[in-house]
Amino acid sequence: MIDVSQHAPDVRPVEDPFRFEAGCPIVPAILALGAAVRYAEEIGIDAIAERVAELTAYAVEQFSTLPGFELYGPKHVAQRIGIVPFNLRGVDPARLVSALEAQHCIIEAGSFMADAILARYDVSTMARVSLHYFNTRNEIDRVVRIIRETVA
Repeated sequence: MIDVSQHAPDVRPVEDPFRFEAGCPIVPAILALGAAVRYAEEIGIDAIAERVAELTAYAVEQFSTLPGFELYGPKHVAQRIGIVPFNLRGVDPARLVSALEAQHCIIEAGSFMADAILARYDVSTMARVSLHYFNTRNEIDRVVRIIRETVA
């Protein structure tokens, strides 16, 4: 623990034994993590990875049909899994997020605390689709359709 009654640069740990206090463990989160691991093991880690890789490849293929699509990161789909960061030239990623949220589809936009990558691609923000084994091709098609309608 830290004695927050002090102002920087005088912040210092509280005296023993309180400085070793761990606080309250988040028991529900710990139990949920165990359940999630068991669930993933039931499905099979390899099966999950295969499904996510297939969905990622499909998403990149479908998104590449959008006008002005710029994909960030590895160009070979085999080198990426589940994350599709992109921009559409001339379209604010926040506009895409808003249009999709209005249709109950969630993607993210922002810097994702990845300033070095943004600088590498000379962009200040990007959109990101995050996929997992529970997503479907129909959901990807729906996102692409909504984006296409938004930028038309």
